[in-house]
Amino acid sequence: MRQSLLLLAVFVAIVAARRLPEEDEIGGPIPLCSDGKGALLEAGRVFRCSQTCPDGFFCEFRDEAKTPDRGICCPDLEKLYQLYGDSAPDAKVSDVPAKF
Repeated sequence: MRQSLLLLAVFVAIVAARRLPEEDEIGGPIPLCSDGKGALLEAGRVFRCSQTCPDGFFCEFRDEAKTPDRGICCPDLEKLYQLYGDSAPDAKVSDVPAKF
């Protein structure tokens, strides 16, 4: 019984410590952009600069060599508001007019 509990505890620890595929690819947790905003995700994966960042996003390189495979696409809020919104980037949620 004691051995079974020990094996169960080891199994739970291994499963809980399992890393996401993105963490393995980039060698750590899913990164935030330098301004603290989240990187662009596609199907739960970090959108890489090697895929060319879409309009409203810019490439933030994660290494000195500026390798596109390690770069992440970060939001450019000014550009996103120009493309998709009528409000200023500093508007509060309650200030954004509802569109029906």
